[in-house]
Amino acid sequence: MTIAADPSAAEAVAAACLDLGAPGVEEREGAVVAYFALAAGAGHPAAGDPEAGTGDDAAAAAAQVLASLEQRLAPVRAAFGAAAVGRPQGDTVDEEDWAEGWKRYWRPQAVGRRLVIVPSWLRHARWAAGGRVPLWIDPGMAFGTGDHESTRLALVLLQESLDRLAAAGPRPLRVLDLGTGSGILAVAAARLAPASVWACDQDPMAVEVAAANAAANGVDGAVTTAVADLLAPRAGEAGPGADLPGPADLILANILFPVLDAAAPRIAAALRPGGLLVLSGITTSQREPLAVRYEDLGCRRVASVSRGGWSALLMRREPPAGRVAP
Repeated sequence: MTIAADPSAAEAVAAACLDLGAPGVEEREGAVVAYFALAAGAGHPAAGDPEAGTGDDAAAAAAQVLASLEQRLAPVRAAFGAAAVGRPQGDTVDEEDWAEGWKRYWRPQAVGRRLVIVPSWLRHARWAAGGRVPLWIDPGMAFGTGDHESTRLALVLLQESLDRLAAAGPRPLRVLDLGTGSGILAVAAARLAPASVWACDQDPMAVEVAAANAAANGVDGAVTTAVADLLAPRAGEAGPGADLPGPADLILANILFPVLDAAAPRIAAALRPGGLLVLSGITTSQREPLAVRYEDLGCRRVASVSRGGWSALLMRREPPAGRVAP
């Protein structure tokens, strides 16, 4: 897929492609080129093989990728302007060796103090965990697999959040992962702490992948997945928001700025007094406006991290005056 993109929006466009599972993304002058693997069975039929995929299969799979990509690009256009992000133009290429060959160069990625992201094809290989907790997540089959700054920053603040909550005493935690994508944040929370995690995304394909990743990591009993759109109007209401099953001890929201801003009242309301909130998917220039937005809703800034033009915030919902948070 080739997407014409203004330089100011190129990083966000690339992030949207990575979040949709592109195993390869190139930023070129005036455009972002992303490679997506079509669904199994889609493609050109092999000679003499009646079971092989057809051109119609490939077209249908490509159309599905295009529709999901347009959905992911909508908030990017809202943030940077419609003129800054073009319509994706697709073309099919033979897989040849690139789809498997790039795996030879993929290595486990350490994130923060306690995590390491490991692709499934290295599950039985020799690699040094160094005492870190592995997250078995495959790049290219998921949406948000730890290779973009927004996801990595969210994982760093997730670990800090769990440390802060553990300092108050061990107890089961209620965690919400909003815009779960690959489910990597939900899986990390369940792997690192005694947590019950509710993970949602507006994209049914993402929810399926998140559930599969939870199972692959042995935490499907702790992670519940659901299709939910934080901006879809509820029946009888003009405002945005799906129902969120709070109150939560920790909310993880790695979504773009327009969604975090519009859904702020519902997100803040789902957090228990004293609960922590990780906001990621924002550029450095969007960090202060978003922090102020949530401060106006009763949250206090605790920490922030930035890298490569991206930022993430850690905030705490303050208890009402005269009350002490548990």
